[in-house]
Amino acid sequence: MKLLPSPTAVRRVVRPMQPRAGASSDSLGRGMDAVITLVVFLGIGWLLDRWLGTTPWFMIGLFLLAGVGTFIIMKARYTATMEALEAERRSAATAQRTASPTQDDPVGATPEAAAS
Repeated sequence: MKLLPSPTAVRRVVRPMQPRAGASSDSLGRGMDAVITLVVFLGIGWLLDRWLGTTPWFMIGLFLLAGVGTFIIMKARYTATMEALEAERRSAATAQRTASPTQDDPVGATPEAAAS
């Protein structure tokens, strides 16, 4: 009695995901980028506030500046990625249309039948 499939059977069924050409799957890196940027700007604001004696204002201002900047960068990356994927989809659809037979060239026609 065998309850679980053998490891070789599982390897045949489960295929690793292949990333698309130009696709970036570095979401963790982008998230860490955002967090580190926010923390650095918050730290700079804290240092400026201690130095100038304006307790929360530079912290708040630089944190908001970093947040808005991070959002703009993420939005620009997202837009560029979506435009590239749409262009890829359009080119694949165009290639599929050109590969399919047209009505002028019937599927069953042979060169001999076209000559007569």
